[in-house]
Amino acid sequence: MTELVLAIQKNKKILAGLQSGGPKIDLIKVQAQLARNFLEELVENRALFEREIQRIDQIDESLLHHPFFSLPKDAEVDCLVLESSYVSPTLYCLNLPSRFFSRILLETILKCICLGHGLLALTSTPSTIYATIKKILRELGIPDGLITFVESKNFSDFLFLSQHPGVGGLIGFCEDDQGQEILQAVAAVQMTNPKKLQLHKGAKNFLCVFDESFQSQSELLKKALFSGLGQTPWTAHRIMTTEKLEKQLQEKLISLFPKTWFPVFNSNLEVVEKVLRQIQSEEGKILTGGEVKIEDHQLMMKATLVKDLPQCSELHTLDLKLPIYFLNSVKYPFDIAKWVNLSPFGLLAVLISGPEKVQAFQHRFDVGLVLVNQWIEDLNFYPVGVKNSFAGTRDSQINGDFWATRQIIAAK
Repeated sequence: MTELVLAIQKNKKILAGLQSGGPKIDLIKVQAQLARNFLEELVENRALFEREIQRIDQIDESLLHHPFFSLPKDAEVDCLVLESSYVSPTLYCLNLPSRFFSRILLETILKCICLGHGLLALTSTPSTIYATIKKILRELGIPDGLITFVESKNFSDFLFLSQHPGVGGLIGFCEDDQGQEILQAVAAVQMTNPKKLQLHKGAKNFLCVFDESFQSQSELLKKALFSGLGQTPWTAHRIMTTEKLEKQLQEKLISLFPKTWFPVFNSNLEVVEKVLRQIQSEEGKILTGGEVKIEDHQLMMKATLVKDLPQCSELHTLDLKLPIYFLNSVKYPFDIAKWVNLSPFGLLAVLISGPEKVQAFQHRFDVGLVLVNQWIEDLNFYPVGVKNSFAGTRDSQINGDFWATRQIIAAK
């Protein structure tokens, strides 16, 4: 911990090194294209940092205390009022999800290096990407210990760090009950040891189809439903449409559903069989899939499409993390938003529709991210949910309240 504090104190040296740009490095093959893109930007040119910051935040003069930006020129007004941010380097702790973590990790590292924060990343699975990142950071001259990886398979490690006086910020990916434990732990020390917090606690995302334009959106449908084998935090597991479109959409989905077996990473055979029995007991109709097996000690399942499960079913309120999808219909298009908003989770909703209906309904969804006729891969940020999907500071901009501290400056 002492070495980490000393590394954080070298903030100016780190920033000065990045200002002149780092050496180009031949990157080895890493696990994800997004990771490669971010790492190449990290080492290729310091100017890319400034461009990315400007693009993400659309700021020019707001970071008065940030060494990357100069003070604004004097203005001929009685009083100059600016919204500003300042950075107090501290140690952030990141509890990574077990899978599909490359983008989350690289974005967090990027912001910590830009602002001079230290990062302690708890990893539950081994990965070649960690060695790649360490190599690049050494080439950049980043002090050892500023970005640290610790293998941890026990959630209690993150719970312990949530109360540690040396940790100033927490980023966690956890179950809802684990999130409650973290919130209680942070609240217990908030008066004497305040911490910034971002907890991503789960999701039950929606794919909402408003008109027949879905017939030409096969790629979007497959990405929204099957990216990451249907088990990512942003997978859409609930499909909503109108009664008029239900039959056409059902036929389209059955034609798109893969017939191959999906490995299941975050569940076990007993849980999956219990879910399938509950679907049958509640008179849900399995249109395709519904098969499960163990092969070479790995749980395998076929993507399963379920129709007419009652809207009041408990399964609609659980983050199952399984490739099981529920198709329901309503009489009127405006009722789709009502059922989306009744969900305890609120990460994202994908809307497929022409421009007229989208303009009428897109602002009615109580979720953190609304994607209209597109998928999340086109975005340059990780979505932050609402309701039970998230707890803490929702502002993830590089000069926002989580990574920095906002203030108002009024000067004559």
